[in-house]
Amino acid sequence: MRRIADGPQRLIPILLAMVGLVVLTACEETTGEVDHTYDRWQARNDSAFHAIYTHAQQQIEAGSSEWRIIKNYATTLAPSERNSIVVHIAHEGTGSGCPMYTDSARINYRGMLINGETFDHSGFYNDSASIFSADFCRPTNFLVSNTVEGFTTALQHMHIGDQWRVYIPQQLGYGRQSQGKVRSYSTLVFDLQLLQYARTGNALPAW
Repeated sequence: MRRIADGPQRLIPILLAMVGLVVLTACEETTGEVDHTYDRWQARNDSAFHAIYTHAQQQIEAGSSEWRIIKNYATTLAPSERNSIVVHIAHEGTGSGCPMYTDSARINYRGMLINGETFDHSGFYNDSASIFSADFCRPTNFLVSNTVEGFTTALQHMHIGDQWRVYIPQQLGYGRQSQGKVRSYSTLVFDLQLLQYARTGNALPAW
């Protein structure tokens, strides 16, 4: 795999700075503590995705190959903030072909909120550039179609060995629904690595 500069571990701080989210948890001592972590959550998440979408556009226009804006696989509309994901390429794989909607895939992943809080992950990970080191990771098998739309869109554009940080607007995530630790209207941020995939009717190779 070819290493591309500006690894994904640097992007959450950049995103937070761009939307002025230096402190997302604050407490007021009046008659008791008040947790402001999720105040104006929908507005803050929409602003966060708008900021990263705009940043990606600027980088692409400047000739960067590290950023992509990918339209949702299910829409025929022109790309927009509501129907597209933003991708930062951390490592570029050498595999040919991409998973299809009906395929199964073996991946490493970590899901985060805009404040950097991890809400889901496969196996183990760390916060270094080699977040998905083969020494400790435990991959997960997925049906490509059995995820939120933004995640499915990303998988259908990845090659084996790719490692991406994927930013998903709430419209292509869980939307107005809450899911576990994910509150409604959350922008989702995934570190995602594609290891293998198999076409419909075929089993994934032994790992």
